[in-house]
Amino acid sequence: MIKKNSYLVLILYSIFLTFTVSFFSALSAILHTSEKGMIVIQILAFSLMAIFFTRQIIKNHTSLKKLGFSLKNIDYRIFIMLGVIILVQPMMLGIDVTISLSVLMLTVVQMILVGYTEELLFRGIFFLKLKDKGPVLYVLFSSLVFSLLHSASAINPETGSTLVILQVVNAFLLGIVFALTFFITKKILIVMLAHTFFNIFASISNQVSLERNIYSVIVLSILYIVCILILSFIRKKNNHVNSLNKSTLPGIKVNL
Repeated sequence: MIKKNSYLVLILYSIFLTFTVSFFSALSAILHTSEKGMIVIQILAFSLMAIFFTRQIIKNHTSLKKLGFSLKNIDYRIFIMLGVIILVQPMMLGIDVTISLSVLMLTVVQMILVGYTEELLFRGIFFLKLKDKGPVLYVLFSSLVFSLLHSASAINPETGSTLVILQVVNAFLLGIVFALTFFITKKILIVMLAHTFFNIFASISNQVSLERNIYSVIVLSILYIVCILILSFIRKKNNHVNSLNKSTLPGIKVNL
């Protein structure tokens, strides 16, 4: 059960997720599995974590429906922004047409589980824990933990330090975009889908040079900043409309 006064629980949940996925990935390497085998093992890891975090939500006396498994009444601008972000990598890097159909299908299943599990944790459970602390703390804390844990996968001997730094910043900004989107819409389904499609297109994009990867990350980071500004404007506008509605006396019509 999520403890009411412990940020450590959220950090431990995040570390538990990272450790579990890393452990299964290491197991795949030890067993010298094929590409399909590696994906299957990661599907197993994320399936276990999806079950675990879903149980934590239920133990917290919150139904998944209350987190917003719907796409109704969402500002069309949010769909457009997320769509642009999703398409940046395949447009800049190109699609790897050599991927087999079986690998593609396994990748889709894997990324559905990744999107569900990570958004349920970083946007759902983090929100349930921090919703009384204000939106700024929720958005920044969840995005910071999200980026720091994702930075571990970026650090390897073949990755340049510049790209690692950009990827950490990139993950932090993307976390803010997802957190703001969820906070504004109160619908976790939209960020789960955006996360899923973002990962699918990233997975099937061409493996390119370090320089082109850096360009791609820079473009994405700029787009994230633009999206954050637009989302902040939408939130401010929504708050203004809500405050007007609350201050309007019953029976009096207000023309905006």
